[in-house]
Amino acid sequence: MDALSAAIVGGVIGAVVGGAFSWFVALRTAAFSRKIAFEMWQHADANAGADLLRALVSELDENVAALGDGTVDARPVGRSAWERARHLGVSDSNHALMRDAYVAAGEVNRRIALLDAESVNPPIGDRTDAGIRRMNLNDNVKKAAAAARSGMVEARTALLAEIERLQEDA
Repeated sequence: MDALSAAIVGGVIGAVVGGAFSWFVALRTAAFSRKIAFEMWQHADANAGADLLRALVSELDENVAALGDGTVDARPVGRSAWERARHLGVSDSNHALMRDAYVAAGEVNRRIALLDAESVNPPIGDRTDAGIRRMNLNDNVKKAAAAARSGMVEARTALLAEIERLQEDA
């Protein structure tokens, strides 16, 4: 083999080996990058779940305040954090407590809407009957609010205990 042929063969072998090495390095780098990206996504997802649980605790606090203590009129309650957080992996018992509390709160919202509708469009006729009807509606709101408030407080307490357990396990 002459020098020119040896140089060509050596160049081809060098190119093949160099290409294979570059391909291997690129493959390993890509796999490592995917692993890092996946771990970052998992961490971000865990943080998002923790943020949603904190938002749910805050919403439960706000709803307890809105439902009042029976001495003031209840206000409608929110459920946006519950809508976003209901898919999180809380225990079945806590999920049931929160679900029941929000169902009861929905009933309060419905009764408040009935009371508001009665105020805007009072029935025609005897004012005494309308006043009694309004007092009865108001009493129904207060009873429903007391039940919902109790459920919200219980759900909040259980959720905080579960969050604490989750933090200890992490």
